[in-house]
Amino acid sequence: MNKKTYGAPVYVVVEDTIRNSIFSGAYNPGDLLPSENELCTQFAASRETVRKSLKNLENDGFIVSRPGKGYFVSVPEHNRFTVILPDVDDGCQSKLKSISVVSPDPTVRRALLLPFGARAVLIHRQILSLSGVVALETNYLPYEKGQPIIESSINYAVFPEIAAAKTTPFAFCTRMEITAESATPELSELLECEPGEPLLVVIRYLIGQNGQRIGYGRKYLKQPHGKISGQSGYLPDEQIKGF
Repeated sequence: MNKKTYGAPVYVVVEDTIRNSIFSGAYNPGDLLPSENELCTQFAASRETVRKSLKNLENDGFIVSRPGKGYFVSVPEHNRFTVILPDVDDGCQSKLKSISVVSPDPTVRRALLLPFGARAVLIHRQILSLSGVVALETNYLPYEKGQPIIESSINYAVFPEIAAAKTTPFAFCTRMEITAESATPELSELLECEPGEPLLVVIRYLIGQNGQRIGYGRKYLKQPHGKISGQSGYLPDEQIKGF
């Protein structure tokens, strides 16, 4: 037992012990863990407590349950990364630049699954720091005839909130792509940079429950703000801070 689990509930002690055994190599990927009965005896714990510990470890990706066989140590997927993309970067603020109804180009039509001739709502939003514009969001929503465009409701809302206004928070998912482009004359004006400057581009597709596209966005980031970080593996967050 370490300082982290000293005096902690028993289920935390069980989790911590098994997790540390996996980190140390006492249990390796594919190994079968002791049975629930064995763990109950080892920790003088109830079956309910042990099951709670095992379920938490399973939810965190350390172990996997195989009905009728028990719990096995998972195979770590070091090629799968968790990436966090804030809608407004730390120390920055967003500024609504413009809202308009446009005839989208073929790329946007395909992204939103719009028929030829359909229109879309285009929202330009700048991300600013003390030094000026650091990023630009270009977001598109399918346009419905008679749909009011209320600037006050869009001004401070982040893109997913705007796109999901007609659904619920859990009724859509997001697909993300990351690429690089050179600033066009139009982008250079909005980003206050030189034409041809390299930009990191984060593309998002917001997809509803039935496969309908409820939003499409492109976020252009200037250097040195054009940086996205992620992590894979299972080290605690406090052990990887500073990277």
